Amino acid sequence: MFDDDSVARELELIAGDTKTIQWQSPHGELFSLELPHTVYPPREDTDFMARNLIKIGPGKRRNVLN
Repeated sequence: MFDDDSVARELELIAGDTKTIQWQSPHGELFSLELPHTVYPPREDTDFMARNLIKIGPGKRRNVLN
């Protein structure tokens, strides 16, 4: 049930500060990301995913698991 406490908590989450961070891709592109306080910044898993997506290359009508 969505009560007054739930509404207050949602408003607190929305009002939270954002954080701007820089993330560098495996190809060296620099991305400026503005993240809500509820989102983790890019970490090792982001780098791992980016490296492997680059290895797969463009789709060319392939599925990612092919």
